[in-house]
Amino acid sequence: MLRKIMPLALLAAFSVNSHAALVTETWESTVTYVTHTAFVVGDTFQWTITYDNESQRMSSYNDGANGVAESGAGDDTFYYSHCTTAYAGSEPCTYPGYNSYSFFSDAVFDLTGFTSVMSTAGYMGGNVYSHNYAWAYDTTSGVMYRQYIADDLQFIGGTFGGEYAYTYDSNDRGNSTRFTSVLISTTEQVPEPATLALMGLGLAGIGFARKKKAA
Repeated sequence: MLRKIMPLALLAAFSVNSHAALVTETWESTVTYVTHTAFVVGDTFQWTITYDNESQRMSSYNDGANGVAESGAGDDTFYYSHCTTAYAGSEPCTYPGYNSYSFFSDAVFDLTGFTSVMSTAGYMGGNVYSHNYAWAYDTTSGVMYRQYIADDLQFIGGTFGGEYAYTYDSNDRGNSTRFTSVLISTTEQVPEPATLALMGLGLAGIGFARKKKAA
């Protein structure tokens, strides 16, 4: 039986996807300046971002008729990309050569800790931005940038000391929130192929141990 399992185990072990696992970060931001009443100085809120920390590309999209919630899918159209000179994608990279950054990645944000407060207070609902993006990137010196822009919200967080958000209400009036951000946790999703590989290596190890014992 083990003779039949071991080839499959070894195949699983060597067929691991070499791509990095997705990273999810949780941040806490403390408000330092506001031009509205939704927050006051000293308030805090949390937000999360998920991205691939080995990616070398991040793109921007034009709004489609269905809005930006699709994050580049559906009827949104490609606008431009940032990528490193080493990246070879199917679409042309409009702004290549950013070798002072360790990675570029499209990302998924959860900003409800901020937007729910702003929306309840009536400070969101405009349509100022015609293109949208959700990015994560770090400099080679370790400075972290996390940026999101869509319709009525421009949000920039990270560790560079100039974090801020601009929101626009139904009359396209701008509202500024400035804050400082601290990374409070990071988790990494283990890809399924890696799980299979670990199981495969375990089975292979059991088989080797039994064979050695029988000898």
